[in-house]
Amino acid sequence: MIASLVHRARNFYDRMQWMETFLPGPVAAVSCLLRARHDPAVLTTGRYHDFAFSFRGCDFSALKEVLVDAEYSFLTDAVKSPRSPVILDVGAHIGLFSLWALHINPVAQIMSVEASPGTFRILERNVRQSQKTGWTAINRAAWKNDDTIRFAEVPDSMSHRVSVTGGTEVKGISLAALTGGCGDIDLMKVDIEGAEEAFLCADPAVLAPVKRLVIELHPQLCDTQRVRDVLQKVFPQIAEIQGRTSSKPLLYCRKQGVSP
Repeated sequence: MIASLVHRARNFYDRMQWMETFLPGPVAAVSCLLRARHDPAVLTTGRYHDFAFSFRGCDFSALKEVLVDAEYSFLTDAVKSPRSPVILDVGAHIGLFSLWALHINPVAQIMSVEASPGTFRILERNVRQSQKTGWTAINRAAWKNDDTIRFAEVPDSMSHRVSVTGGTEVKGISLAALTGGCGDIDLMKVDIEGAEEAFLCADPAVLAPVKRLVIELHPQLCDTQRVRDVLQKVFPQIAEIQGRTSSKPLLYCRKQGVSP
């Protein structure tokens, strides 16, 4: 019992410390954490460098992963080097990866795609708060076609996913529809909780304009070997990112001659 209390207290203190990164100080961080305990959907507005953004208690793990642990920092040069990179953020959640990319390169042109209607509302709010005209968002589910599909929303907002038993309906969007008319795509980030097989394997040729792809694989939810096989035919350079907290594979794929 005592050990459990100590563990919970330590976790609370650790979370309070990194939460101060986005809030005015320890009092605001503690207040946010306590409110989130009672209502994980309650909104808090914080700051990430020059950006005001909103988040919920159920988004804490995403905050830690993307903005505190800087899981995508290996992409810094890829985002910084083009003058105005074209980025597709597929499975954008509340827009944290997009915020990180805009901090690295304020003139990046970003399309964020998020399926969950509830999460999309926060994403849309963050797009508005950023005041970046080059950042847009759509409420669609990355899928093999543009049909309406069922979507499951679970307590951890990072684990929402396509599911035949899901209680939410959302319109799908295929890779072809998403990339059509974009021209060259400097970077596409994909984190769609198992839908990556349906999204990428339906028409791999559509990946032709994508110079770089970073994708999280979900072995329990789809045939990730099939996804790897498709990616290897399109991207000659593939590296698996090491040292992650998550056990899920994160692949960084590049076309021949494309700099890191």
